[in-house]
Amino acid sequence: MIAFARGDSGAFDTLYERHRRWLYRVLRRQLSDDARADDAFQETWFSLIRSAPRYAPTARFTTWLYLLARQRIADSWRASNPEEPQLAFNDDEEFADARALDAIVDASSDPAHLAQRRQLAARLVAAIEQLPLAQREALLLHEDAEISVDQIAIATGSDREAIKSRLRYARQKLSRLLREDLR
Repeated sequence: MIAFARGDSGAFDTLYERHRRWLYRVLRRQLSDDARADDAFQETWFSLIRSAPRYAPTARFTTWLYLLARQRIADSWRASNPEEPQLAFNDDEEFADARALDAIVDASSDPAHLAQRRQLAARLVAAIEQLPLAQREALLLHEDAEISVDQIAIATGSDREAIKSRLRYARQKLSRLLREDLR
């Protein structure tokens, strides 16, 4: 990012290739459809470009990039919920995208194994959707985007202990929900 801020356009290509997949996954899981995720994805990268001259490496790059994305998520929710102008995130709207479930599954698996993995993935997605937004956000950032507890705390404006609690409660609830689902 420092190289890009100094004018190295090739550095942007490297940043984009390195971070585009996890950034899109995070946006898609926080927003309710592909169009909104696509818009937020593009706006996040535009924001990165606009912010490049002011970039200061006070945290990991991924944390800073998520801060930019989080603002785009909030903007998207505000635009789609004009009757609730203070609403940045909505616990009731998440997605269960069949294409995402298909991507999880190994296409070379035998049909029985494939069906079992799809069923497990669907149960996991459904359980994650039931988490409160703060827990879901912390869990997805930590497990999917592989962002540390300290960096999540910075990105969300929370303290480290709150993030650790959110992760603990999220894992406990997921475990309970998945056990209940098996009954």
